[in-house]
Amino acid sequence: RTKKGGGGGGGGGFGAKSKSSSARVEEDPDASSLAFVPIRNEGPAYDFTSHIPTGNSIESYLNPRLFEDPATLDDVASRLRRGDVVVLRDAFRSDFADAMHRELLSPTTSWTRNENYLDDGYHYRHYNMYDRSEYSQFFNDTLEMLNGDSTKAFMTELSGRDCRGDVTGSPSYYGGGDHSLPHTDHFGQRTVAYVWHLSKNWRPEWGGGLYWAPEPLANAYHHASYNTLVLFSVTPRSSHFVTTVSPHATEKRLSFNGWWQSAWTPGLEGNVAADHPESISRENEENEEGEGGEGDGGSEGLPLEDMIDTPEKRMRLTYLQYTIIDTLLHDPWAPRVEPEERRMKLEGMMKDHMDESYPPSRSPPI
Repeated sequence: RTKKGGGGGGGGGFGAKSKSSSARVEEDPDASSLAFVPIRNEGPAYDFTSHIPTGNSIESYLNPRLFEDPATLDDVASRLRRGDVVVLRDAFRSDFADAMHRELLSPTTSWTRNENYLDDGYHYRHYNMYDRSEYSQFFNDTLEMLNGDSTKAFMTELSGRDCRGDVTGSPSYYGGGDHSLPHTDHFGQRTVAYVWHLSKNWRPEWGGGLYWAPEPLANAYHHASYNTLVLFSVTPRSSHFVTTVSPHATEKRLSFNGWWQSAWTPGLEGNVAADHPESISRENEENEEGEGGEGDGGSEGLPLEDMIDTPEKRMRLTYLQYTIIDTLLHDPWAPRVEPEERRMKLEGMMKDHMDESYPPSRSPPI
């Protein structure tokens, strides 16, 4: 059982599409609200001590150095599409990171111990805040920024995954003895995971590092640190774990982490998903053809088989999307897929997906 647990852009390069390298604050005379305006070569001017402006893209908060050379974000995009882990040092503007760190250490931040020990051997133990009604204004504003349409469009383009669903995010704290055994995060509609590390003065011997299982041992450890953003595409192969925190640690292993999620729910026809550009192009073409007339009689989007006809497309299926397709094909209460040839073709594609995602063990017991 899978433990679920808690290529770059075209044109002039992915980064060339962004105009943000630093930001200033301007007052909107109509709405009387603060908004970030991307301006080059001008330092930050907003005090993050209590809250952050809402309705802005993550690009306004990331370190401006990420946008100086288009090759930087091209490299990030390529790594995410290959299924590699991405580690961005000094990821966000320092004032934003310092404000988040203060909020995590605030006495008003109420931590809840989360632990579970499952019968397949998977277990975890750590502290979190999952109830948004208990979030501070700062936590809620940060999550709203991550969940904003501009941020989700940016992450969709960067990762090649559909990030247009609801975004989750929560504060996290690992104390002595806390850990999370190997898992993939492949659950629900999760597509891209993020972990914003905010551990000051952390020492590797204290543990609490992210171990990226697909890498050889020498490259697998990514130690907790300060203002480091870890990103990876969530698939059945994104195995990782958090090493046990030492009881001798004298600092706190803190982070703010969560997932961007897909908005696509599979159906036999009319499928449109942000990580399948061909489905969006076809939808736009059919909408244009149908304007002012009866249209061409076709449905918007793509048939299901066109969404899962290659190993790359199948590997992008979320856990929920796989479950929905399996239900369409095998639930006795669901309408039977016709004709029989189509049903057999779809079943073959899904069998291929299982074989690709969960190959036989190379070291079975003898």
